[in-house]
Amino acid sequence: MIDSGFEEFGAKVRRAQDVVERLRGRAGRDGVAIEVDAGNRLTAIELAPETMHLGADRLAELIRSTFAGAVADLQPRMRQALAEVTDDPQVAGLNRWIRSQGPEAAPRPSSCRDDTDEPSYLDQRGGSIFER
Repeated sequence: MIDSGFEEFGAKVRRAQDVVERLRGRAGRDGVAIEVDAGNRLTAIELAPETMHLGADRLAELIRSTFAGAVADLQPRMRQALAEVTDDPQVAGLNRWIRSQGPEAAPRPSSCRDDTDEPSYLDQRGGSIFER
């Protein structure tokens, strides 16, 4: 039997995921309008005809700054959408514990490139279970 607390937490996560999937950040400046999704991926860009006369460097900078504005627009709503999950007492306790361990305890991301000839951990053990 599944613990009701686990089911309740799962429901919180599903609700947050549903909201996050629909979130969009938007910004517009000087004829450039940009929309990003919750992964900060560009979902829409509109350029007014007058932006074509700005020159490549100015237009590129305008697009970059408008993109940053769209990401900034999204952040408060993202925090709000995730608050039910992040404010959960167990998640909050886990976050406190992680912070108490200090930055040296944080796992280091591994490089996608391996410039050595040494076999990987999985290769040393016969590969991934998905490759067998």
